[in-house]
Amino acid sequence: MDALLGFTVSLISAAAVALVLKKANVSPVAGYIIAGLLIGPVFRAVDPSSEYIKIASNIGIALISFEIGLTAKLGFLRRHTQEIGMTALIEFLAITFLSAVIGVSLGLPIIITVILGLMALDTSTAIAFKLAESTKKLSERSSLQILGVGTVEDVIVMAGISLIPAFAQFGHLQIESMFYHISFVVVTVLVTLVVSLQILPKIFAFVSKGNDQEITVLLLLATAIGFGWLGNYMGISFSLGAFIAGLVISSIDLPKEVMSRMVSLRDLFAILFFISVGLAMPRIDSLASVAYAAMIALAVIALKFVSFTSAAWLSGKKLEKAVRTGFYMIPISEFALIVASEGYRYGFIDNNFFMASAFAVIISVIVASKLVENDEAYANKVASLIPPMIRNGVETIAMQTAEFLNGAVLRAKEGQEFLINIGSKIAVIIVITSVGALIIQLLNDMPLTADFVLIIQAVVASMVAIITLFEIIRLGSSVHRMAEWALQKRGKEANKILRVFRNLVYIITLLIVSVIIILSSATIIRRLFLELGALTANLLSFAFIFALVLIAFYFSYSRIRKMLETLEGIINRI
Repeated sequence: MDALLGFTVSLISAAAVALVLKKANVSPVAGYIIAGLLIGPVFRAVDPSSEYIKIASNIGIALISFEIGLTAKLGFLRRHTQEIGMTALIEFLAITFLSAVIGVSLGLPIIITVILGLMALDTSTAIAFKLAESTKKLSERSSLQILGVGTVEDVIVMAGISLIPAFAQFGHLQIESMFYHISFVVVTVLVTLVVSLQILPKIFAFVSKGNDQEITVLLLLATAIGFGWLGNYMGISFSLGAFIAGLVISSIDLPKEVMSRMVSLRDLFAILFFISVGLAMPRIDSLASVAYAAMIALAVIALKFVSFTSAAWLSGKKLEKAVRTGFYMIPISEFALIVASEGYRYGFIDNNFFMASAFAVIISVIVASKLVENDEAYANKVASLIPPMIRNGVETIAMQTAEFLNGAVLRAKEGQEFLINIGSKIAVIIVITSVGALIIQLLNDMPLTADFVLIIQAVVASMVAIITLFEIIRLGSSVHRMAEWALQKRGKEANKILRVFRNLVYIITLLIVSVIIILSSATIIRRLFLELGALTANLLSFAFIFALVLIAFYFSYSRIRKMLETLEGIINRI
């Protein structure tokens, strides 16, 4: 009876707190987490280890992951690649870079930096849409961008959750185990998808003949939980298993009534999951731990807002519109809680960091709810902080690039293939330089003599440099072929356009590589100044990164702008 009473108290508390926050125009999600925090760590009225709570929480995770897979339709992503592809890519790169800067500056382990980035990456699409519906100020294109980018974020975070153990092994120099785990996850996901796509549609087609909605709902519930259990059993995480189930079911036509019942079930168990997050929070022993957790939460929210706003801006939006859309993307998804709980379960993050994930969700929802009430005025104030010269220059570059890609490349199958080929080569360059930089950093912690470590580092750096140079040459050839295809029958001006476009891609690629080198150098600099104290070392390493980024931006900005202006003039004359 004690467990059932605790279950009842949890539901009543969640309803009461959510009702109070609703009056303040704040999403109920924050209320559910706060309710769990109050009845658990604060007043200790409910035992967080209750089996009822644990089972309901796991079902909630399964149904949340299942619905994300259900809505992440690959056909939708293909149809709207132009609207969401560039934004999602730039946002991912921005969060990766900013997370690395924070991690290197503070001397955080690699796995904690990864968890920080994953927590900041994912937006709660449901809350973002509720905010958009309540204000009715966003255009249809902006709403589409929120849905599409949110879907891509969900997929990336799901993959990240499944790879947390692999990243941890890499952090301990268990590189062979890491690549084995990644290969195992990829193969397992592909095999599960292929087998499920052959079996599940036939099962649901047979069940649907009886037109019995209750049985279909039960079968869907069993599929979500069963695939979650299978994923956990096979070592690819409970949430990823349920996500795969959702992807498979998304290819099946099911009645709307069945799906609405699944949404109701999802809402119920999701509430219990949010309550369990609050219950699982460590007991607050001091204001210092609360302040530390709040600082991490604010860093996560700032990472999200800056990254998405920059991505939307660089994708061709006016800065004011990008900032407005960024307000709606601030709410941190419930998957930040799942990411943090996975990290906490493996022992990678401490109590304060775990608490910060709940704070990030609560604070982000409250902040977003207030900002969208007067989003235009706030967006204009934020945009006014950027000097007009920089703003106009960036918008010109972004719009010209977007027009070139959308007009000459993405509308043709050949252009899409060229772009995928170029993207894959850039990805290979980033992976090679990143892995090389990480190995060089981790060699410093090996129990070897300093001279021997230096020799190994020199060999690794030389190999990385040679391979990177080779891949950049191959990248140049791919860019040249794509530009030749896009500029067929352009006459004498074609060669000049080819040269300008190829140089532009070279500069962007070298900037990415330079960022990786700068972050690696900052780690070494921080180690040199540790004798002065951790705070001084953090400040000096951050100042080093900030100064080099400003210098790189100053020199590359004018060069890239000049190239694009030349390209624009040539195309206009043609």
